[in-house]
Amino acid sequence: MSRLYVLIFEDKPDLLSLRERTLNAHLRYLVEQTRVEVLHGGATLDYEAGNVNGAVMIISSDDLKDVGDFVAHDPFTLAGLFKEVKIKRWDYSMSALTVRQTGAATR
Repeated sequence: MSRLYVLIFEDKPDLLSLRERTLNAHLRYLVEQTRVEVLHGGATLDYEAGNVNGAVMIISSDDLKDVGDFVAHDPFTLAGLFKEVKIKRWDYSMSALTVRQTGAATR
């Protein structure tokens, strides 16, 4: 049974040039790998300067081991970009549309 996961990546400080050099390999990997299904993702930014400081992904997978392997083989990981990676199982229970349609926010 496929489950959803949120991946939270925190970059090591002062490695923006490493991120930029590795970006094309990372993007190719996301498209070519078959371990997980990448549903959404993108860079996170610091508040002051708007510089990239990490990323968030929402993925789908049948197996937590595949999620770990996906992270371990990402070119960003292999290049040593990340200070920390968090893998969280996500219980997607409602969308903004669901909230509007059901009035859940006003209950």
